Amino acid sequence: VGVDAHVALMRCYARRGDPIGAQQRLAEMESRGLDAGVDSLEAILHAHAASGDLASATRAFKEIGDRGLSPTLYSYEALMDACVARGDVSGIDRWHDAMLDANLRPSCAVYDAMAQ
Repeated sequence: VGVDAHVALMRCYARRGDPIGAQQRLAEMESRGLDAGVDSLEAILHAHAASGDLASATRAFKEIGDRGLSPTLYSYEALMDACVARGDVSGIDRWHDAMLDANLRPSCAVYDAMAQ
């Protein structure tokens, strides 16, 4: 099983809001010597965000940078979605500003999340 299959499964866990399942898949992937790229780590971030655990999602975001990778628009969208779910307007603004500082341009989905 290659990286793409692992990432696809991790995204399934993420959609269910199951960070433990996503992390187990990441551990299995890495134990097989497969490289965890930004897609893998973003699935972990998204799983935490979908479960409502903004603190763990933020740590996952930091891990992306700690591994020398650059977060994508997907990273910021997941964090802003978690802030929306909590009613954390200042958090939405903070992550939106950070996204712009990273020279990423929001998609319609980002603005839809911000409008909720």
